[in-house]
Amino acid sequence: MKKIGSALSLVLALSVFAIAAEQLQDPTRPLIVVRSDAPKEPVKTIDKVDVKETKKNQLMAIIKNKQQIKAIIDSRTVKVGDRINGFQVRSINANNVVLSNNNKTITLTLNKSVKRIHSQG
Repeated sequence: MKKIGSALSLVLALSVFAIAAEQLQDPTRPLIVVRSDAPKEPVKTIDKVDVKETKKNQLMAIIKNKQQIKAIIDSRTVKVGDRINGFQVRSINANNVVLSNNNKTITLTLNKSVKRIHSQG
């Protein structure tokens, strides 16, 4: 009787371990489920789109104080004599900036919606 009880206990213990093992999940298993229904053909690429190049030499502001006058062109602060985009700043006036290089002279005019800044320094 003792042998049958031991054998029965062993079978019962093994079946409990088997059931417990089925319910356990691998803790290292990724949480993301990989789907096998993904398209097998390669993804089509989109042709390059020409991005509109930003216009150079945009006069953004003119800053005037008691000592000097400066301009902001293409987000850079410049004064007379400075170089920007291959041009030299020849003059800065209340509403425009004159740039020149060996070949040409251009006048950048301040947009009417831009306010003039008079600094105190």
